[in-house]
Amino acid sequence: MYDDLTARIAHVLRPAELDRIQRHPAFADAARQAAVLATVAPDADPVLFGLFRDTGRFVSAMLALYLDATGKLTHATLSRLVTDLGKAGFGRVSAMLLFMRSIGYIAPAPPTADQREKRFVPTPRMSDAVRRRFHREFALAAPFHPACAQAGPMLDTPEGFAAFCGAAGVVTQGAFRQPIEEPSLNVFSGRVGGMTMLAHMLLSVEGAGDFPRAGRVTVSLSALSRRCRVTRGQVGHVLKAAEAAGFMVRDDREWLLSDALAAQVRLFTAVRVLLLAEMADRVVSALPALGASASPLAPEVPSR
Repeated sequence: MYDDLTARIAHVLRPAELDRIQRHPAFADAARQAAVLATVAPDADPVLFGLFRDTGRFVSAMLALYLDATGKLTHATLSRLVTDLGKAGFGRVSAMLLFMRSIGYIAPAPPTADQREKRFVPTPRMSDAVRRRFHREFALAAPFHPACAQAGPMLDTPEGFAAFCGAAGVVTQGAFRQPIEEPSLNVFSGRVGGMTMLAHMLLSVEGAGDFPRAGRVTVSLSALSRRCRVTRGQVGHVLKAAEAAGFMVRDDREWLLSDALAAQVRLFTAVRVLLLAEMADRVVSALPALGASASPLAPEVPSR
């Protein structure tokens, strides 16, 4: 499955499509709106923000929903998927399951004949939070691909949400198997609170112009710590990593965000839109009775 899936997502993310999305008239507004959503997330939905605040947590959560929708969610099945993608180790998966239980996002499933197998199920609280999040995500991507506007309302039906969980899990696996040229936004997304810090800084760039753009920002460790709900030490850790990557240059209390960083944010936003479009196509095609079928974003890659 992985070879074909990896090829499919590589085709979805081909350079011509990434360039097309970035040249779309709605792109700058979408990129800005994505940043705004990131800055309000800690207050708008603090529990979900805690779950999605770095790549490892995000992948674990989305694959947990996928496993529940397509098979069974156990420590073993989630560990195999997450560790195979290289996004977390066996121990961190155990911690993630404990964390999701502690916040009421998963619960033990009713016992089965096999008493050795401990299964879990997502709770309505988790489903509702993820549904709200992806309503906003599909709305953000709708100007670029009509199926996203169709998929959003489908999340409100049990069948539509189950189809979404299956599609999101598949697309997530394919996306994280793509090669990444470094330096990349991994310096932010792989660190707790990093993407929220980045969003705050991008929205604070001095002057006018397209979004995102290079420029100067005044950075307060205390303010970022408070807004992103991380320690001052974590803020400093992220800033140092971004500086080492060439994305930021310090000048006393100010930082200069580089053209390379702005380019990476544009690329990240385009990838995000195309992956949402792929998810939407899969949801709509799986449930044509809930909405008019949408044309695929790109032709399927033949199986090898």
